[in-house]
Amino acid sequence: MREGNYSQRISALFGNNYKERLVPVEEETSIVNIRGYIGKPEFARKNRGEQYFFVNSRFIKDSYLHHAVSAAFESLVPRDTYPSYWLNLDIDPALIDVNIHPTKTEIKFQHDKDVYAILRAAVKRALGKYSVAPSLDFDKEPAFDLPLSKLGDTPIQPQIKVDPNYNPFRIEREKSSSSFSGGGSQQMHSFRPASPSSTDVKAWLENHREVAAQQVLMHEKIEDSPIVELLNVFESLDDFRFVQVSPKSAIAAFSRGLVLYDISAARERIVYERYLNAFSRQQLNTQQQLFPPQIVLTPNDFLLIRELMEELRKIGFDISEFGQNTIVLQGVPSGLDPGSEERTLQLLLENYRLNKDKLQLTMHENLARSMAKSIIAREQSSYSSRELRQLAIDLLHCDQPFYGVNGQSVLRVLRSDEIADLIQNKS
Repeated sequence: MREGNYSQRISALFGNNYKERLVPVEEETSIVNIRGYIGKPEFARKNRGEQYFFVNSRFIKDSYLHHAVSAAFESLVPRDTYPSYWLNLDIDPALIDVNIHPTKTEIKFQHDKDVYAILRAAVKRALGKYSVAPSLDFDKEPAFDLPLSKLGDTPIQPQIKVDPNYNPFRIEREKSSSSFSGGGSQQMHSFRPASPSSTDVKAWLENHREVAAQQVLMHEKIEDSPIVELLNVFESLDDFRFVQVSPKSAIAAFSRGLVLYDISAARERIVYERYLNAFSRQQLNTQQQLFPPQIVLTPNDFLLIRELMEELRKIGFDISEFGQNTIVLQGVPSGLDPGSEERTLQLLLENYRLNKDKLQLTMHENLARSMAKSIIAREQSSYSSRELRQLAIDLLHCDQPFYGVNGQSVLRVLRSDEIADLIQNKS
């Protein structure tokens, strides 16, 4: 390796794109001097591998110090993710004991609590100094920022206008119902193909003939099938009947009870089956990039891209190699949020590697699951009633609408008598 400073060595080992991810840390005290770099919060990874401590330039492992860094990143990174760091601690050798482990990778600090506090404070200061962590500006006048053109105008008191003819319970559903693919920056992934000429029930019967045949054997009429019954219910309900009760759950009220469903698990199931079906039924469309970005990967990620190249094309990625550990992202699956393409690909590789280590999945199942997890990672906090209604309908068009990708329950129907029993038992 060529000679270079600390950041140059990190970039040489992990990729040139790491230069933009690094935040310098520098702290000098009478107990310990800390120098090195931490990764920006948005680049925290779901697996370990970019966490390095050095004491007097010797590599060590220390869970206590790791906790100090993690505490400094608290509320800045998602749960179950690990911030990156490359930190060197210079300390008087008389204040440490290196003979507690044969490999010399674990040491004992004489003032371990002080080192913990200094390290945590140093990382938090670095995050704030370089505008990575949110900060409060107490010097700013707590008034409205007015445009220069309005500074001389007399403020006009807001007026409240009421429409006396408005009735929120009037049945006025727009006839043009868009799919749950949405528009704007928060695009959803609709599972079923657009078929405006057919009803939801007819479309389900056409796309799930084998399941429909099984439902006929279990029920005297296909209309008695739970899926068909719910499709008929959702098709007849107005949008305002669908309500989001928390960031991850929603309910729909109908004449015989309530339907409760998990928004996140439903989205993941829809996207998972969409990508899984791309391998066996129909390859997904690719949205070509106007300015294809060059992405520098770690050597392991570059090899994994090579291994999965053909399968990634089936789900909409158009990737070409461009030099050492570098790719060009020519195209991405249609429907991805603009600006999220590179991050989605990186999350896909991380999730794929994690699933490969922990779960017994085929390559196609792993890719579909990893892609679904990567897409729903950018969760939107609120949904319109129309989006909730379309999400519920798209969920019922899945092969397994009642269970999430991880096997958890996604959708439950509470009949009126069950609700009455719950109320009576509580009272």
